[in-house]
Amino acid sequence: FPSHDITAETSEIKADATVNGDGGKIILWSDEYTGFYGKIFARGGLEGGNGGFIETSSKNNLQAFGLVNTGSTLGRGGNWLLDPTDLTIRAGGNLNGAFGGTPATTWDTATDPTTGADFATATVGVTPLLAALALGSVTISTSGTGSGTGNISVNGTLVDVSGSSLTLLADNNIIINNTVTLAGSISLNANGGSITTNANISSTTGTVSMIAGGGAITLNGTTTAAGILGRSSGDIQINNAVTSTGGGTIQLISAGDVTGPGLISLDPVGGLSIDTTGDVSVSVTAGPVAVRTTGDVTLFGGAAGTTTVGLVNGINGLSGLDISVTAGTIELGDAPVD
Repeated sequence: FPSHDITAETSEIKADATVNGDGGKIILWSDEYTGFYGKIFARGGLEGGNGGFIETSSKNNLQAFGLVNTGSTLGRGGNWLLDPTDLTIRAGGNLNGAFGGTPATTWDTATDPTTGADFATATVGVTPLLAALALGSVTISTSGTGSGTGNISVNGTLVDVSGSSLTLLADNNIIINNTVTLAGSISLNANGGSITTNANISSTTGTVSMIAGGGAITLNGTTTAAGILGRSSGDIQINNAVTSTGGGTIQLISAGDVTGPGLISLDPVGGLSIDTTGDVSVSVTAGPVAVRTTGDVTLFGGAAGTTTVGLVNGINGLSGLDISVTAGTIELGDAPVD
C-alpha cells in the first residue's frame, strides 16, 4: 500500500454500471495519509442494479472532504466505508487542496487545508457525509492502532431525510456532540468503550441501536426512534427523554444499573424491556414494562394513564420494589416474582 494517497478536487474515479448491473468497488488506502478531495462514483445501472462499494481509509490519517456517489436509479444505494484510527465528523463544507509543479504531480502542502493541528487525526466533513447519505448508506469504522485510540466524535449536525442508514463502529468511544436526525436507522457500536450523547439523536422511520462493549451508555440528549436498543457492559444513565414511536419497543440491557431522571415515553404497542444485574430507577409513561434484575427496582409513573409492570426472575422479593406515582397509575402485571 502507498504511504500517501491523495485525490485532488478535480479528480474523478468511476466504477459505474452502464445499462444494467451493480456498481463496482473502489478502495483508497494508505499507510500514512489519505487525502480525499475529489469525486468517486460507483453507481448502479440506469435500467437496474444496486449501488456499489467505496472505501476511503488510512492506517494513520484520513481527510475525507470529497464527494461519494453510490446511488442507484432503480435499485438500492451502495455503501461508503471510512476506516481510519480516530475520526471526527466536522461541521462545514468541502475543503480542497491542489497539485502543483510542472507537470502538476506534486501535492502542494502549502494549500492543503487539512495540515493544521485541528486535522491531526482523521476527519470527514458534514457536507460530503450528507451528500453520500442522500444516495446510499455510510459506515465509519475506527481501529485503535497507530496514532489513534479508536474514538468517533460527531461535532457537526447531521440531518438527512433519504432513509439511508448511518453506522458508527468504534474501537473505543463514541461521543455525539451535535444533533443527528435521520429518516434511516442509526447504529452506534463502541466495541471497547462507552457511548455518550451530548446532543439529540433521532430516527424518524428507523431504529436507534447503541452497544457499548467496554463501558457505559450516557444519554444526555434526547433519543427518539421507532425502536431503541441500548446494550452496555456498564451502567445505562438516562439524563434526558427517551421516546419510542410507531409501535416500536425500547430494550435496555446492562451489566450495571439502569437509572436517571430522563422520562421514558412508551408507544402503547411496543413497551419497555429492562434486563440488568444492577438496580433500576426510571420514570416511565403509560405502557407495558418488563423488568428482569437481581437488584432493586424503583419506578416512577410520569404521565396520565396506566403503566403495567411485569417483574421477571430474581427480584429481591417485594421488598426490593419501590413504586412512586407522580401521575397516572402503575400496576403490577401477572409476571411471576421469584
